[in-house]
Amino acid sequence: AFRVRDPGLAKNFVQGDDKLQRYLINILARNDTAKIGVKYLVEWKYDPDEFPDIRERVEKKAIRWLTGHSGKTWEECEELVAEHPRLLAYYVEELDYNSQPEKAKRVMEQYRVSHLVRPDVVAGLESVDAEIEIPKEDLFAPEDETCLTLALSRDHVQVVSSEEDIEKAALLLEAPIIGLDGEWCPTLTKFTEDAPALLQVSSHTDAFLFDLIALKESQKFNDFIKQLFTNNKIIK
Repeated sequence: AFRVRDPGLAKNFVQGDDKLQRYLINILARNDTAKIGVKYLVEWKYDPDEFPDIRERVEKKAIRWLTGHSGKTWEECEELVAEHPRLLAYYVEELDYNSQPEKAKRVMEQYRVSHLVRPDVVAGLESVDAEIEIPKEDLFAPEDETCLTLALSRDHVQVVSSEEDIEKAALLLEAPIIGLDGEWCPTLTKFTEDAPALLQVSSHTDAFLFDLIALKESQKFNDFIKQLFTNNKIIK
């Protein structure tokens, strides 16, 4: 069973035995079975850091897909992984592999991830000259800037980051129609699951930006959102 011609059979065999479960995950750390190993790792609620081989294979595969098959530019790929140092390191290695040493050196130095990049790649980039660039624009901004026009004046756009601020958003409970949007970091692998960070709720007169990180422990916020979303008189 542990030659893993049938991972499902192997899983049934080791189920409930911590030592054997860990052993199975480790031997699934191959290109053709890593995805299954990650599935078991998550299901059995293990810490991914305890399985560096399978984590590395899955994250490198995610970077290869992102840079080679997603249709995004290199710059867009960089922005997507900018909050994840390990993915940034693999991105640097992919840049180097694709004969873009200047970009690789710049990303490695700008995000300070040289300690995570393979030593041979770091050594090969030592003689490369690269200036650190500061992005001048949002690469994911809409191409038609007319859609960025805000119909509301700035004093009708408010940030809600405390329980005291929630009182201001009570106006939404009287609105006939509200629009919703959310913001969060992209999830590229099962190891980078990021919860929404910002909830935007707007009526035709007011817009409120709810800081979900600041309000995550607030029962008052949970009650307000439940009241808003379960109100059948409000079109959403």
